[in-house]
Amino acid sequence: MLALFTITMSYLRLVTLLTFLLSTSAWACEFKSVTFHNNFSAAGLDSCEQTGMFEYELWIKPENTPINPSAWYAFQVSATHDQQIYVTIRYKDKGRHRYTPKVSQDGQQWQTLAHEVTTGRIDGKRHPKSVSFQLQVSKTPVWVSAQEIINYDHYNRWMIQLEQAHDLKRYQVSESVDKRAIWALESRADSNEWLILIGRQHPPEVTGALGMMPFVETVLSALPVAEKFREQYNILIIPLVNPDGVERGHWRHNVGGKDLNRNWGELTEPEVIGIHNRFQEIVKQGGKIVYAVDFHSTWRSLFYTMPEDYDLKNPTFSSRWLASLAQTLPNFEVDERPGISKNPGVFKQYIADAYGVHSVTYEVGDRSDRNEIRLVAKTSAMLLMKQMLK
Repeated sequence: MLALFTITMSYLRLVTLLTFLLSTSAWACEFKSVTFHNNFSAAGLDSCEQTGMFEYELWIKPENTPINPSAWYAFQVSATHDQQIYVTIRYKDKGRHRYTPKVSQDGQQWQTLAHEVTTGRIDGKRHPKSVSFQLQVSKTPVWVSAQEIINYDHYNRWMIQLEQAHDLKRYQVSESVDKRAIWALESRADSNEWLILIGRQHPPEVTGALGMMPFVETVLSALPVAEKFREQYNILIIPLVNPDGVERGHWRHNVGGKDLNRNWGELTEPEVIGIHNRFQEIVKQGGKIVYAVDFHSTWRSLFYTMPEDYDLKNPTFSSRWLASLAQTLPNFEVDERPGISKNPGVFKQYIADAYGVHSVTYEVGDRSDRNEIRLVAKTSAMLLMKQMLK
């Protein structure tokens, strides 16, 4: 009997342990009348706790540390009946609140949520630490996200549409750690000169994608300047460099725990290696990379450029392009920041050192007006083409 009792108690402990493990992972966010879902593409939600009758605390953690504390979150909420709940999002591992919460009924159309941000001390300095908001929930799940969700499937559909509409070549240029294809589009001209456009090295930087898409569409458009440009220049477009990070809801890195925009010096990650190899093929076949644009997001819109005295071809090109943008859009502040980034291995520096030409890190503000993002992107694309045609 004692042996049977011991076996029974061991079994119960095992069941209790398994139940605990399940409750802190897949089922951690299911409560009596409210469920928080994180089983979709680009979701970012680690754990949940009910702290009051209608109050819930959500925790977001990074994929690994140390990391840039740009905390991404995305989840769905449903309820057994219509009710209003109060949600607080907190961040682990010194994470800081960066992205204004947005809500959607369908995952396509998004609105900013009214919210409150709480600050606190992190590493001796005061930073935004959490965000709280009220949310109306029902049986139909509602989406909440740090930014609009633009995931792997979204990019693929967009690229296929462009391929078909403009008779482009679409192919796999690289592969991620998780074996996802990294797709490229090429527009070919009777020329050996190339413009490179890449984006989404950092998963949460959605406004960079919102800028890149109309930029690309303008370059591929039926505008006379665009048609003339495509006759003279080849264009290589790689809009999603870090598909694993986007799909997994990462804050910054790929699955290997690396910041891809700090890997262009070392060239150790498969995403970066494949793209580098394609660039080398272009040069080996007699092509010349003449300019590159890398789309990102940060706190406010700005443009990181290479200094004019860095001994590159056409040294004032970037400055003249951005000056024309400032003149064309006087209500938009063009913030140009020349600089050298030798050690981190950023894409802009890699283009300069490997190919001897200028490039720009095109940063779009996290909270920039979406209509302004499109206007600036379309205008800057048009002005870039005009200047490259001179």
